[in-house]
Amino acid sequence: MQQYSQTDKLRSGEFQINMKLNLLPAVLLPFIGTIVLAGCSSDQTATGDAPIIQTGAEVFAANCASCHGQDATGAIGPNLHNLSLSKEQIATTVQNGKGRMPALGATLTAAQQEQVVNYVASLKGAQEKP
Repeated sequence: MQQYSQTDKLRSGEFQINMKLNLLPAVLLPFIGTIVLAGCSSDQTATGDAPIIQTGAEVFAANCASCHGQDATGAIGPNLHNLSLSKEQIATTVQNGKGRMPALGATLTAAQQEQVVNYVASLKGAQEKP
């Protein structure tokens, strides 16, 4: 049986620590990448909403402008630039109607409703539900 000196044992421990440290980046890199990408996704979402908002404007023009005006500043219906509603509240109003506004839940697809909600929210910078 071979005996190891304290120096050999220390070197062996250093080797094991160095091996673990060398593996650390390989193990952590995927996690770090995921975290970095997740952090970037919020900025991407803001610019990624532009096509949804544009499509929402088109759906709005076809279904809502007769009452709210082409620019959503109001006609029969109110000016939508001054809303103080969350996106959730806007979505509920679009789907179920409110007052003289008819419910559009059966008229618009879920995607169209989301697009209109994002468009209307973009007019005033709607707050997300706290």
